[in-house]
Amino acid sequence: MLDTQQWLPVELLNIGLAAAVFFACLVHSLWKAVFDELNPVFWRRTAAVLWAGVVIVALSSGIESFNWPMIIGWMMVAGGVVATAIRTGMGYYRQYSAHNVRRTKFTNARFSGPRVSGR
Repeated sequence: MLDTQQWLPVELLNIGLAAAVFFACLVHSLWKAVFDELNPVFWRRTAAVLWAGVVIVALSSGIESFNWPMIIGWMMVAGGVVATAIRTGMGYYRQYSAHNVRRTKFTNARFSGPRVSGR
């Protein structure tokens, strides 16, 4: 049961940020499941786990009782959010690091490989 005291601004901020991350991951995984051409199987599975977790949590009984379906649903939601965030972060890192490659030039002849000379 929720109490009637006022919510602190920090609590409201935490709830809002958690909801924003959750909905961003939910929409992003569904978007990638439909439109990604490189790895659609991962995104379809992630979207399925997220949506199944949401349905399980929504259909399980109230927030005050302890039941296993609700715990399993919340774990599915958390796993889907974590998988989406990690995979998206890795994709952005891979994209960023591919365009920002620093090439090192070796001045030592041992490291430069065979040279073709005109002798």
